[in-house]
Amino acid sequence: MARIKCGVLGATGAVGQRFIQLLANHPWFEVTVVAASDNSVGKRYADAARWFVSPEMPAAVRDLLVEPCEPGLNCELIFSALPGDMAGPTELAFAHAGYAVSTNASSHRMAPDVPLLIPEVNADHLDLIPVQRQKRGWPRGFIVANPNCSTIHLVLALKPLHDQFGLSKVVVTTMQAVSGAGYPGVPSLDIVDNVIPFIGGEEAKLESEPLKLLGTFNGAGITGADIRISAQCNRVAVRDGHLEAVSVELREKPSLAEFMAALAEFQGEPQVLRLPSAPAFPIIVRNEANRPQPVLDRDVERGMASVVGRIRPDPIFDYKFLVLGHNTIRGAAGGAILNAELLVAKGYLSLEQTLFRQSTRQAVKIPRTIMARMLDLARQGAPNEVGGVLASSNGRLMLYEAENGAEDPTQAYRMATEDQRRILSEIDDKGLDIFAVFHSHPTAPAYPATEDLTGAYYANAFYVVLSLADPDRPAVRAYRVDQGRGDVVEFPVDVTP
Repeated sequence: MARIKCGVLGATGAVGQRFIQLLANHPWFEVTVVAASDNSVGKRYADAARWFVSPEMPAAVRDLLVEPCEPGLNCELIFSALPGDMAGPTELAFAHAGYAVSTNASSHRMAPDVPLLIPEVNADHLDLIPVQRQKRGWPRGFIVANPNCSTIHLVLALKPLHDQFGLSKVVVTTMQAVSGAGYPGVPSLDIVDNVIPFIGGEEAKLESEPLKLLGTFNGAGITGADIRISAQCNRVAVRDGHLEAVSVELREKPSLAEFMAALAEFQGEPQVLRLPSAPAFPIIVRNEANRPQPVLDRDVERGMASVVGRIRPDPIFDYKFLVLGHNTIRGAAGGAILNAELLVAKGYLSLEQTLFRQSTRQAVKIPRTIMARMLDLARQGAPNEVGGVLASSNGRLMLYEAENGAEDPTQAYRMATEDQRRILSEIDDKGLDIFAVFHSHPTAPAYPATEDLTGAYYANAFYVVLSLADPDRPAVRAYRVDQGRGDVVEFPVDVTP
């Protein structure tokens, strides 16, 4: 399957390796370039990188030659895992040369024209990109920044509280994993049997970045949120997972049940758009007295969610709680990848042109009456996804509706087993052919999601996706999926009389 070409800067380091691990089977992005410091340039990636983030280095990158961190790389999207001192000028050079840059580095986070992005929190801040381009004279390139790893998990928890009750004061004390210091991290004789009560620059980031993230776009920049934040940051002897103790003062005073519900029910645009890396629920609330714990909870939702627990009244402020998050997945590489997925969904990266190989062959012809019925089913079924099968006989199509048997029908479509058996039996008895399998996306674009592709079992059938994301202009797209080659081909759709 043709995907958007991307390069990883700082590919041999801890976060760079995490980028490569998470991108290995990504449905939209393909790592075509690995770049690193001069002493690695020209080497095979397998020889240049001391791989340690997973048992095996992805096979697709092993033989890539490490290239210099300079424009001219064969890709259109850059993921930056560079250290701060190198990241600033290097990322500017790539953006100036027309690349989209999704960075985990700190250099540009607080620049007035750079979106500091958590997709569930402030997706509208992408409106800064045209401002950035105009101000800097970049016709195509741009920079989008990932927040500090502790900031991401703190702000994911603060967002629903601020939206529903208004935040006035926040006190946060962090217990941060050693992997947050990169590889090889903190010397063992410093951290074993010890807590280090200082992480350079960390407290300032944790006190300033949330104000920008929770601020509002005013047409030219971001007006920061009116919140006072006090942070203390500590390094502890934990491999992965930052744990933060948080106390909040709110402008409105919710009950404990209302406070907990605001956290547990929170969702944002990545969940609505069903972005590939998005957790189903960005905040997981635990009710046990001794949770969350890094070893038990850091990998929840593939490391992409924040886990909140020990929610209770605070005798000085209103409420206090613990929040835990994986610092190198959602707090670093995974967060920057989710940012890039949002860029695709919002049209800043062209999925339509690069994701699916376009067919120059026949169009998928669907009679007007059947198309109307499919759209009616989609509208009537919303917010659930609905679907069924189109069977053919000598060019004539028949529509079979099938119930959605997915665990969460608002997030996926899986044909109910009984309906699938019934439909296939009838098709077989009548000597029909399966022409297409169709389903709806009530809020997401008309692109097949990852689970749609992996569930495409009928090699000769079309897979039709109907999107109601724009209710006034429904979109319909058709695809064929070759599981053996991993190939996805889009076919034009013609509505016939």
